[in-house]
Amino acid sequence: MSLQSELDELREYFRASTAARLEEMARCIATLQADPRDTACFKTLSRHFHALAGLGTTYGFPRISEIADIAEGEILALLRHQAAPDPVRVQHWGTLVAQLREALRAGPETPAPPPEPSVAEGGETPAAARVLIVEDDPLQSQFIGRILGDAGYDVHVCAEPALVDEAVARVAPELVLMDVNFPGPVNGYDLVRALRQRSATLPVIFVTTEGEVAKTHRAGGDDHLRKPVDPAALLTSVSARIERARVVQALIDQDGLTGALTHSAFHARLEHAVARAAEPVLALLDLDHFKQVNDTHGHRAGDRVLSAFGRFLRQNVRYTDAVGRVGGEEFGVLLEGTNAADAARLMERLLAEFSAIQHLDRFAVTFSAGIAALPESREVEAWIEAADRRLYQAKREGRARVVGEER
Repeated sequence: MSLQSELDELREYFRASTAARLEEMARCIATLQADPRDTACFKTLSRHFHALAGLGTTYGFPRISEIADIAEGEILALLRHQAAPDPVRVQHWGTLVAQLREALRAGPETPAPPPEPSVAEGGETPAAARVLIVEDDPLQSQFIGRILGDAGYDVHVCAEPALVDEAVARVAPELVLMDVNFPGPVNGYDLVRALRQRSATLPVIFVTTEGEVAKTHRAGGDDHLRKPVDPAALLTSVSARIERARVVQALIDQDGLTGALTHSAFHARLEHAVARAAEPVLALLDLDHFKQVNDTHGHRAGDRVLSAFGRFLRQNVRYTDAVGRVGGEEFGVLLEGTNAADAARLMERLLAEFSAIQHLDRFAVTFSAGIAALPESREVEAWIEAADRRLYQAKREGRARVVGEER
């Protein structure tokens, strides 16, 4: 199905769901007219006005956005002052709901947004970037997800604020698009403040009808997009934030000498691989007799060997794989989408090729390797221990060899 067809289908869903939403809003207003301090109805009404303010223009009903935005502004003012609505205000909201019904009955004023190019003009989509949308309204998340998906992003949605931590661990997103208003006591600002306790570098873009940019930055957000979301602005902001974060994260995660991931960054990649329910393979490699290299040829020569080995590994694995420096002369290679037997054959080929290199035109260096598939327990430490046992078995058997699971 084309992007335009999907948007047309979503627009019809918007019309049907909005009619049901307006009925619930009318019931809430009747309840508030009897009891203005009914907080449950007040919050429900606030959530519906918020949703319609963001969705109306998106699906070709700008008058709905305009009307709902008026009501949402009034509600936000009351919330800031912790005040209950007076009867006149509630009656006014009833009038606005009637106007919303008329706007919906009149039909769309403009067509649904046409398909945008895959990326904003002059930009590029970051390769295989994972984006997590935290949004409880399916119409909003489907619209944003369809725009990003058409641009080549790997899109995931979390509709429950309580599940955000689990979603971040499972998806390992490179960017989070965060709504602000959710049912219940927790809002998007709270979620991002908690997220920042665990990740200072993960980009977060708030997507909401609230235009309080200062509050966005105080909560730890990197950018702010106002609903209704403009597809071109969305793509430009997402692409720019992911590219910037990748540069910053690479500087943090990269071992300065070898170009491989640092120990902690590599361990995080192992955890993410397990969380994604993949079946990856781990190889641990150790340069043989490396102390003799330092003692015989000097530490500068040893550094050159380490640098060459890190570069060699990175050049001979796939972009989706990972190479990490896990010790002084010990390296790890995370291989996804393969099995232990193929991983062992790859390591044997790399051993033959690296052993043939003459360093400083004077000496060659070999390595030993241990291979382990992810164990049934899916525990990272048990996985590392299994690969480590096979590495030391390779050392005991004479070095310059690969020990896999079949031995």
